[in-house]
Amino acid sequence: MGLSHGWGRRGSDVPERIWTAGGTSPTWRLHGHMDLEDVSAFLVPAAAVAYNTSHRCHGAAVFFVETRGRPSDGSGGRQRQSVLREKKDVVRRYKAYQAKTRFQVSSDGKTLEFLEPRTEQGVLWLVGQLVGLWPERFQWLKIVDLDSHFGYDLLVLRKHHLMDAEEPVFVEMKYNLRDSADFNHSFDYLSSIVCWETSLHADEELRDIREHVRVFKIATPTNDRPFTKYFLNNPGGGLNIEVVVLRKYLEEVLALKRLN
Repeated sequence: MGLSHGWGRRGSDVPERIWTAGGTSPTWRLHGHMDLEDVSAFLVPAAAVAYNTSHRCHGAAVFFVETRGRPSDGSGGRQRQSVLREKKDVVRRYKAYQAKTRFQVSSDGKTLEFLEPRTEQGVLWLVGQLVGLWPERFQWLKIVDLDSHFGYDLLVLRKHHLMDAEEPVFVEMKYNLRDSADFNHSFDYLSSIVCWETSLHADEELRDIREHVRVFKIATPTNDRPFTKYFLNNPGGGLNIEVVVLRKYLEEVLALKRLN
């Protein structure tokens, strides 16, 4: 915090302002003398922690004032407003929670009830719950690292398509896989996308940040694979990018049921 030009020199009729930095909380020390009637106007009541009239002469007070933290500048009012906003936010979010759709999945004698995800973070939380309960159903999600702030969301270990050894690959999480404008990565290092739902249609094109194209494909269930398969096909050849539409997968594999 900057201080403007001080308040005069030691020994003058105007108190001197001194700034010292102590730890993470600033300290103000002021000393000098002024008319007693001016002292009460000068002090910051909420911040003053020491006031010492150690000497008086000719209607003046020699004093020492130490304040910790910032002087009164309206921040108390802003803090109160912030607290009120937080209180309103509690009510708003609780009402939103009460209005959310509830689901249940069950298999192998185990059951999970959850709220329908509304964000990418919600999908990530749900995936963590599902992998913990049914790891055999999600063997393709052997998570070794998670970072939802930068780059791809998950690093997982997956069997190499030609060898039996495991290799690290990236998985991206989406709430709703929609269009190219919503896809902010390249296809080069991406193995899978997990989303709650998708707005893409069969044979619709999706472009990455380098304008490389993949085509959205849908394969219906078979006897060997009792769930719908989605993937991004590479028209130029090479590996496809698996897309797991979680809501559909749970309907077909874990008997997804709406509770409200």
